[in-house]
Amino acid sequence: MASISNSTVDTITVAEESLRQLPKSQFNELRSYAKPPLACLSIFECIGILLEPSKDQWDWDDDKKLMMPGADKFLQRLFDLDKDQINSEQIKKLNIILNQDECQPNELKRISSLCHELGTWLRAVLKYTTEKQQQNK
Repeated sequence: MASISNSTVDTITVAEESLRQLPKSQFNELRSYAKPPLACLSIFECIGILLEPSKDQWDWDDDKKLMMPGADKFLQRLFDLDKDQINSEQIKKLNIILNQDECQPNELKRISSLCHELGTWLRAVLKYTTEKQQQNK
């Protein structure tokens, strides 16, 4: 079986490093929103789909709870995600959400640097899982 391409692994590594470089204040600012932009809700729904796949529906309170332990622990939880265990249902849900207009990279960048970087990481993970699935066929 072939391994995941270096460019895919590099994409994840770069995305993770970009998230590490974000000021912690961006996490606090996002958490302080009573009603965040739709794009932020969508990005965090994707995060929830990966971190807690058994949960059917996400709301902003659920999203804030994901970030509650603090930025470093939240990010570590993302980075520790077993990407090989992401299933086809999760991939399908991620694709649907990330293909929405509000989740496009330029739109995310305009709304929130944090959500933009999370979106970049989500796309990198999606690329990894898609490549992994194609290898297993």
